Amino acid sequence: MAKANMLSSRLSRSNQAEHNRVAVDERHCADAQNLKQQQSNIAISKCHSVSEQFSECAKANDIMVVVHCRDHNKALNARLHQLTNAEHFDIYR
Repeated sequence: MAKANMLSSRLSRSNQAEHNRVAVDERHCADAQNLKQQQSNIAISKCHSVSEQFSECAKANDIMVVVHCRDHNKALNARLHQLTNAEHFDIYR
């Protein structure tokens, strides 16, 4: 009986360590996601003029937005990518 108690005690400590490691990893991921979200919000605010141009083009072209506003969309995506890529994230962090 004592041997079984020692075994279960040993296993529970092992499980507890694993649980603590997972909890730390989850907190780290949540922090990284929060930073990414903050970075995205900043990028969107910095791209307001490009976003406004795309928005005006979309309003003017209705259903043909895909064809007529392609250049505006590419410019917006390129600018957002410049501000949200991994290199920028490392600087922001």
